[in-house]
Amino acid sequence: MKKNLIYGLFTFMLFFIAAFHPQAALSRSYSVDEINIRAWIQPNGDVLVNEIFNYTLNGSCRSAFRVIHVHGHEGVDQFEAYELLKSNAELGFVNPAELQRLTLSQIHCRSGKRTHHGECCSSLVPL
Repeated sequence: MKKNLIYGLFTFMLFFIAAFHPQAALSRSYSVDEINIRAWIQPNGDVLVNEIFNYTLNGSCRSAFRVIHVHGHEGVDQFEAYELLKSNAELGFVNPAELQRLTLSQIHCRSGKRTHHGECCSSLVPL
């Protein structure tokens, strides 16, 4: 019995170390390599924003988070995310046929922030 307990604790410790080791975190991480933003102020004061984020996904990572603060403005309408099918697309002049829409889920944080989480297939960014 004591031998089984020792083996169980040893196995748990190995799992714990492997799960929280920095290399394990790196295997499920992403980096933002480049951001391009273009914004247009509409006659009614609204702002239309187009952004292109270039991500590098590491390991099993297949999604990214965007944090949108909900205080200090009247809100965000029509938040959408797409995969660019053409890597050299010009911001603001992308043909809709060159886009693949991504599914988003919204997470409300305790801090009062809203997080949009892009859930996408493994082809989000070709690695």
